[in-house]
Amino acid sequence: MNISNNNYLNIFDLPNEILFIIINKLNIVDVFYSLVDVNERFAQLILDRLYIQNFDITVMTMNSFYDRTFSVHEQVLSRIYENILPKIHDQIKKLAIEQHSIERILTFNYSQLYSLSLINFKEEILFQYLIDYSILRDLLTQQITHLNIDIQNDKISELSEISSNIFILILCLCKRLINLNFCQLFSYRNSSISIYKLPKTNCTSSTLTELKINVATFDDCLYLLYGILDNLSKLVINVKKIRYQPLKKTKWRKLPKLKCFSLTSINYTHDYDKHIILFLRRMINLEELILFLSVIRIDSTFIGGIELYNQVLIHMSHLNKFIFSINTGILIKNNKIDVPSNEDIQHSFNGKEYGQVGSYVHFEPRTPSKRSGYKLPKAVVKCHIYSLPYQFEIFLHLNNSFQGGMFVKVWCLTMTDTYPFEHQLFKIISHDFPFLKELNICNGEPQKEKQHRSTLINFPHLNLLNLLFQYLIDYSILRDLLTQQITHLNIDIQNDKISELSEISSNIFVLILSLCKRLIYLNFCQLFSYRNSSICIYELPKTRCTSSTLTELKINVATFNDCLYLLDGNFDYLSKLIINKKLPKLKCFSLTSINYIHDYDEHIIPLLCRMINLEELILFLSVIRIDSTFIGGIELYNQVLIHMSHLNKFIFSINTAVLIKNNKIDVPSNEDIQHSFIGKEYGQVGSYVHFEPRTSIDRFSFKRPKAVVKSHIYSLPYQFESFLHLNNSFQGGMFVKVRCLTMTDTRPFEHQLFKIISDDFPFLKELNICNGEPQKEKQHRSTLINFPHLNLLNLVEAHVDYAEQFLVDTNTHLPCLLDLCIQYESLAMITNNFTNDATRLYCAKLKELHIDKPFVRSKHFDEYFPLLL
Repeated sequence: MNISNNNYLNIFDLPNEILFIIINKLNIVDVFYSLVDVNERFAQLILDRLYIQNFDITVMTMNSFYDRTFSVHEQVLSRIYENILPKIHDQIKKLAIEQHSIERILTFNYSQLYSLSLINFKEEILFQYLIDYSILRDLLTQQITHLNIDIQNDKISELSEISSNIFILILCLCKRLINLNFCQLFSYRNSSISIYKLPKTNCTSSTLTELKINVATFDDCLYLLYGILDNLSKLVINVKKIRYQPLKKTKWRKLPKLKCFSLTSINYTHDYDKHIILFLRRMINLEELILFLSVIRIDSTFIGGIELYNQVLIHMSHLNKFIFSINTGILIKNNKIDVPSNEDIQHSFNGKEYGQVGSYVHFEPRTPSKRSGYKLPKAVVKCHIYSLPYQFEIFLHLNNSFQGGMFVKVWCLTMTDTYPFEHQLFKIISHDFPFLKELNICNGEPQKEKQHRSTLINFPHLNLLNLLFQYLIDYSILRDLLTQQITHLNIDIQNDKISELSEISSNIFVLILSLCKRLIYLNFCQLFSYRNSSICIYELPKTRCTSSTLTELKINVATFNDCLYLLDGNFDYLSKLIINKKLPKLKCFSLTSINYIHDYDEHIIPLLCRMINLEELILFLSVIRIDSTFIGGIELYNQVLIHMSHLNKFIFSINTAVLIKNNKIDVPSNEDIQHSFIGKEYGQVGSYVHFEPRTSIDRFSFKRPKAVVKSHIYSLPYQFESFLHLNNSFQGGMFVKVRCLTMTDTRPFEHQLFKIISDDFPFLKELNICNGEPQKEKQHRSTLINFPHLNLLNLVEAHVDYAEQFLVDTNTHLPCLLDLCIQYESLAMITNNFTNDATRLYCAKLKELHIDKPFVRSKHFDEYFPLLL
């Protein structure tokens, strides 16, 4: 290697072995487009037969977790088609293509091809290719032994009958097929097919020995093994619901050819003892068994080592590999049940050659379990056993009895308990699940140890997304379905960040009401919190906007008049609003308004008082008052809740801003606010009070109040995704559901407050700062603050110090920041006219930049923001 007289190592100085390792780490499409013509040496490396034999002509672009594209740019595809494939097509053994390139790519003769992957195909398009495209049919019939199928599913949990027919058609076509992966290529796609109800056909396979597939029911699994695939030696199957509905004339004969069996089901099953055990016993020559199950039992005991051995493994004399994760939930209706301890569970695995096993046992007294179909057990006891090292990507039902460990393969974790999850447990989880991407927390209990949050917890890869889902309405297709069948309907409309949808959307709402003759439940544009667009309906003709069946409605409207319009007799079973009349049929009411309102006392309270049979009330409001007092527990009870004798759930977040024009006003303290909730069965309530002297609130059309006093009260645990008007009097807490935070104050926000916020709002994605005061304690920025999920930062109404606070990478860690809103003067100042290296890291990653006014780009602007379009 010649590096003399050169302080920098050139890539051309590297040996071929190292270059080949580097090339293998790159996407093959990028390699062929960018490197093949660099020089003769690179061309020889890239065209090496070992490299080109596995040719993947797809490039995954991740728009969101579920929204991914695999298409190659047209210019790149053309170059590969015209210049590369003619040279190498006869050396390719494995080929991966997507639906937009299939016809061009398959025109070549791939004489050595045995493995084909069809990626991200729409099911109707793939089905048509399998029927009509002779080149593909010939390949499948005469040549392909290994086939991978990936079908777009748009997050629908079960694919249509077209996909089921595609599976059957593949079995008919592929005369040499040995290995088939049907829709298990990507773990984020979990859609299943149903096949056991399809008409019986002659489409079986005598050659297929390995299959990976997702199916809807346990009957589909039996249909595969006892119906059409007699020669399988390996079956990896994900069953959506293990609920056995016996098939006629099904004989549960032994399965001597099966060598490897993997069964996964994330939903709880009641049929483990009756059917799963009997099914497994028939695999007498099994060498590898993988089980990922959640089992419900009543007044029984946990699944442990002795039971697994005696009931299952003893029948598998050839078994040499057993990987498992089994959750057992015992519903106890008899107090005399002797519940094994975790030591008992561990002991049950001794002497049976299981290898290392992890486990924990958890007791939840007096826990109803309606979701499992059983009413009010006296307790629920849970046990989780799993082989180590842990081999699955999902970890379910983690609770406070978790024993710790190292789970490097897990990217999705679900936590469930009736006891609160404290800070220390999350610290353990962040360490034990280092590559976690998805975290689901099911826990309605408030934390009790908030004072022990001294250490910062880091989840560097966590990505919790409310994923995009767009309903594409084709009225000619859906009309009959909506009219005759649909009772529950969810609608999501793209809004392109416009706060109010057009009249078309209002007419869509009216059209849905006219079409859906059986509609009971409608969610109209409230599926995703980041879409906050509203419709205006109160000016529509009243005869057009009616429903005699609708009982539940979720909707965003433009004005309070729209709300009154909905309740004014147009929905007989939803509600009625006639002046001085009550709303006896309304059981659940949720009212959200992010803007300050003046009409709370005059209109909102009288409306709420009419909901006399309400069982659930949710309020998210910001209220302006003059020379009055805050909304507190006593006022809420006396003015609203006392009229709702059936109310059993009250969730609220209410900001009150009192404009003081009279110095004699007695402003309640935070202790007074807290005291007002005592004895009224509110549950835990958070609050804080903030005083701002000599503050003008011109935006609310009030001139020169002597002071503004603000109060924020909210039920705990906090249930909303937005938190508004946080100021320096904030008392702290844990707000795991909050994705959007707005901070407003006339006193500066210092570094320490942002440190608290980063701990208390761990999944924050959007932060808006309204503060024109410079920071006073810049010298105390010794600790790095971490906002691991923050995507959008709005500093348009903020002093330039906050741009320094967040954009200088030594002050704040923002690994996911993509969108910045800021004043041009602040941006130019903090970046030193787009030359400052201290702010370059985050600016270089920005994909959107919103500036308060037009400006002329300087010569350094484009290189400072390379990702801006």
